[in-house]
Amino acid sequence: MNQSLESLSSLLDDVWHALCRTVRYAANAIATMSWPALLLTAVLMAFAISLVPLALTLFVLFMLVKLVVGGLVISKRRNRNTPTDYKD
Repeated sequence: MNQSLESLSSLLDDVWHALCRTVRYAANAIATMSWPALLLTAVLMAFAISLVPLALTLFVLFMLVKLVVGGLVISKRRNRNTPTDYKD
């Protein structure tokens, strides 16, 4: 049990260091950007932050509607009486 806690602690430590390096890299990249590039980056990030969740929500909503309608159609077809005797 102690070995698994040590490995978990080591993993969390590595993740923390990687996150700190990423934040430092991003801060340096933002500090060296020109104002127009910074404005464009901010606008693109705002679109991404607002449009991606909207697209995912609409996808899930339409999939649920599709499943409900499909379930209703399949249940109607299963319950429909079909004639077994054909007259010629």
